[in-house]
Amino acid sequence: MNPLAEYWRKVREGVAGYTAVRGQETQVLIQGNGQNWRQLRNGPIAGFGGAALAVTVFALGVFYLWLGKVPLIHPRTGETVRHLRCS
Repeated sequence: MNPLAEYWRKVREGVAGYTAVRGQETQVLIQGNGQNWRQLRNGPIAGFGGAALAVTVFALGVFYLWLGKVPLIHPRTGETVRHLRCS
């Protein structure tokens, strides 16, 4: 058991402390929404995300096998799109 577990449990409960900064939620050290998102991301999203990626790749493969290469409607013009570099 972690000896600081009780300390961090109280921190997560949103016990207000002192801060010189003024504004909404400035006295909250840890917001619970981050913990909720982490549990959601590491749980169902991690499992279903991999499955969704596999299903997408499979669907693209089936589409290619069914239709093959899709021909162009108009001939190629030879023009290219240049990449603009931001400085």
